[in-house]
Amino acid sequence: MEYKKYKLEHYNLHIIKTNKFKTISIRINLKNKLNKENVIERIILSKILILINSIYKDERELTIANEELFNPRISLGTNKSGFYNLFNINATFLNENLTEKDMNLKTIEFIKNLIFNIDFESEQFIEALDRTKRALYDDLISIKENPAAYSSIRMRELMDKDSLYAIHPFLLIDKIKDVDKEDIKKAYNDMINNDEVDIFIVGDIDNNIKDMLDNLPFKNKETHAEEHTVICTSFKEKENIIIEPDKNTQSKLSISLKLKDITEFERNYIVGAYNYILGGTSTSKLFKNVREKHSLCYFISSSFNANYDILEIHAGIDKKNFDLALKLIKEELENMKNGDFTEEIINNAKTGYINSLDNLTDSPISIINLYSSKEYYNTDLVDERRQKVNTVNKDMIVELSKKIYIDTVYLLEGNAYDKE
Repeated sequence: MEYKKYKLEHYNLHIIKTNKFKTISIRINLKNKLNKENVIERIILSKILILINSIYKDERELTIANEELFNPRISLGTNKSGFYNLFNINATFLNENLTEKDMNLKTIEFIKNLIFNIDFESEQFIEALDRTKRALYDDLISIKENPAAYSSIRMRELMDKDSLYAIHPFLLIDKIKDVDKEDIKKAYNDMINNDEVDIFIVGDIDNNIKDMLDNLPFKNKETHAEEHTVICTSFKEKENIIIEPDKNTQSKLSISLKLKDITEFERNYIVGAYNYILGGTSTSKLFKNVREKHSLCYFISSSFNANYDILEIHAGIDKKNFDLALKLIKEELENMKNGDFTEEIINNAKTGYINSLDNLTDSPISIINLYSSKEYYNTDLVDERRQKVNTVNKDMIVELSKKIYIDTVYLLEGNAYDKE
């Protein structure tokens, strides 16, 4: 693969040239500061942007145009990335060397028309907006019926309701009904005019792809100052423990742990090994000792969010087992500090990580993820990762474990055994 980055006036262009695929894949990332004020609008925009267009007047015209271009796949979405709200547009289409001459240019023009010719004034837009709002509300309200998802969201909110980590569309659900055409139009214009833009392209392409992307109407010329990783700066002397009742039988336990003053190397390599050993697999300490040995939970696992330097532990338990389960989890955290784990499991963690690296270049999307991760998080490419992860040792993992602090313990308490 050959990678080049071009810093153009209104966006950064990242070209990854490879003849490994028959397709060309494009991702356009538009990023701006994450806040509660624009989350819902950007989600709605991601669901209707390519549907209501001033060039293609109805779904039939849009479908015909898509078929004439050999059915390019186009999708939109939003996600959090540290201090940022990322709005992403993804497109994959057959390279013209397998179809017809100039088809690459025609397809890119089609994609540009979908993005930049939204018709806010049409009756179809109002109808689509109403449908999208109802569907989004139904999707979000259904989270309340998913105890595991709700428990995780609620735990993050209880950590600090004003933090970026706590922002979730479910907690903003009441805002949906008030969103109107002008709100979406404002969000769109703000995105086009003020977002920092990165365009990633993967395929068997040459530099003329730059000319095909000329005259994009993005306006921002500034590089945003914030990082994509939010560093934890406040730590509790003693964790908060919150218990709330729930109608379901099973209880859901969610625990957040903050990492303090960790290095980039620790974030990129050592935390992965730590998490693997603690609760990342069915051979982990939490799984073996809390679930299998003491039979206290239906499931238990841990995961790390590198965007916010926060580790989470999730478990499904009976409420009568809460105190003992929490005690055993804390014991395993202490055991990590004491180095109570084998060299064998460290090697297993590293082997698993190295094996997963093969997947990072097996699809255009994974390659885009690899290079966008390098751009936003300064992570290494595949060969560097192989070398660096092999340097991880037991002392490093023990040292990291001393930088991990429980912040919030949240139990969504089921009603099992209420009659006992």
